[in-house]
Amino acid sequence: MAAQPQKSSSPTPLPRGSACLNCKRRKIKCDGIRPICGPCNASRGFDDCEFPSENPSVSQQLEEDIERIEERIKELEQSTSSSRTRNGVELQHPYPRSPTPTAQASSSSSRRRLHLSNNVSPLLLEPNLPSSPRPTRSFTEPSRAVRQNLLASFRHNCVQLGCFMQVELFTAAAMLPLPLGHPYRPAQSLMYAVYLWTAYFSPEYWEEGSKEILLNKALEHVNLDLSGRHPNRTMHVLQAEILLSCYFLMNTDNVSAIIHVNSAVSIAVGTKLHLIGSRRRLEIPYTSPSFIPDPAESVSDVEKVRAFWSVVVLSNILAVLEPSQHSTFYDAQQFVVDTPWPFITCINRNSNVQILQESHATLSRFLDGSSVDGTSTLALLSKSTILLKKSVYWSHDGRNVNEQRQFESLVERFFSSIPPIDRFGSSQCERKSWTISWIITRATTIYLYSASADTDDNSRRKCVSTAIEISLMMKAIKEEDFPSVFPVVGPILNDTCSLLVREITRYESIGSPFFRRESEKLRNSVQFILEAMERLSNTNPSIASSLQRFRDSNPLWI
Repeated sequence: MAAQPQKSSSPTPLPRGSACLNCKRRKIKCDGIRPICGPCNASRGFDDCEFPSENPSVSQQLEEDIERIEERIKELEQSTSSSRTRNGVELQHPYPRSPTPTAQASSSSSRRRLHLSNNVSPLLLEPNLPSSPRPTRSFTEPSRAVRQNLLASFRHNCVQLGCFMQVELFTAAAMLPLPLGHPYRPAQSLMYAVYLWTAYFSPEYWEEGSKEILLNKALEHVNLDLSGRHPNRTMHVLQAEILLSCYFLMNTDNVSAIIHVNSAVSIAVGTKLHLIGSRRRLEIPYTSPSFIPDPAESVSDVEKVRAFWSVVVLSNILAVLEPSQHSTFYDAQQFVVDTPWPFITCINRNSNVQILQESHATLSRFLDGSSVDGTSTLALLSKSTILLKKSVYWSHDGRNVNEQRQFESLVERFFSSIPPIDRFGSSQCERKSWTISWIITRATTIYLYSASADTDDNSRRKCVSTAIEISLMMKAIKEEDFPSVFPVVGPILNDTCSLLVREITRYESIGSPFFRRESEKLRNSVQFILEAMERLSNTNPSIASSLQRFRDSNPLWI
């Protein structure tokens, strides 16, 4: 039987200050019984009865700590930027407030520039955190005439940026005399992402610092639009994520690119864009989050197909550039891609046709060589990046001889299907896309044999001859046809130059007249590539970074 608490037999009143702490706070009479006094024992929730002692109790310590912290907060709040002490700092509101619009009409000038107010939030001066939108200055959309020029510059370069939209319909909606965010216009995230790229292609129409403002606006709305009410929010946010991913990759910000590529993949897979034209689309339950709606019925199947393969291209590029992303979403076990290859080269308002034929195992049939369909520009680009990603993976993890031969045969068959870049009657959009596919496919051969090039003469010869082909391409191609902003071009050219320099070093170590002549030919090939990179590095941070890496590792070529 539990021992009963000792009761005091003395009726003498308690000395002043001897009551328990609970009775003191409740201002009731305490009988002093220990360990639990009578009032505390009779009241539910007061079994933590404590009596004052020489050392402070736990509750007293906590109360003292709270008082001390409150006093410190008051001291910090009273300090100002003009009277900071060595130990004092100015507290900022932890959550960004909506900036007050202070945009005023800009003065007339020879060019109509976008006017931005001077109300800059101090958070804009913090380190760049692209995945978390920050407060931006107020924004005034360009005039109709300027907007038309900006969209024209975007249209000429959109093939490099994973643009899957029907460009004519997008342009018509973007030109409507309605405010940003109106349901008849593109979603705000997409408009800001497009404006961001126009600030790169046509900087003369924008003020200094506009890129950062447009980037922050795009990041802010890409997180809001998906849960909004825009009728085409799913496809527009997906397109915005792709454009932002390309922007970060071009600026060598791979960490931010990973975030937005994964967001694009989530939307594409969540809305089952990988099962267009498949019987499985109806069999597999819809498992995407409830806030991601299915693409609107008004969006054609052509646009949905192009959207999915644009995501595939981006995922492959990221897997090549970023070692931590060596695999892609479609490498997952039991993941099936039934969506057919895009079969229209450049979609326009007359391309709003529905896909009626069934499709299945599109990727598997391509990799095992049983499929020859898919010859549009986006289909060729998708296939080339798939082969590039696979060759880079094999260069690190190895493969057997039979697999290498089968893969080499597949690469050569695919390369023969790429049209001549200077084909008569081709558009600039097609020539740029074919150039990308050509360079990527040639790089695939280099990466495929680079691992064994040091020990196998046949592999080394294939790498060198392919690198020379790339250098001749760089010498012959017109600058307007070159895909200057496609993310993976810079690293490919850097690796090609590095391979040729190693071969030059080997030739010169032999010392025979024949190898000296061959060494001079390779030097010319390296020079062709470096001159092209030099021209493009002024406007492309990715190529500039690749050129600097080559110079750092090969100082004699500066």
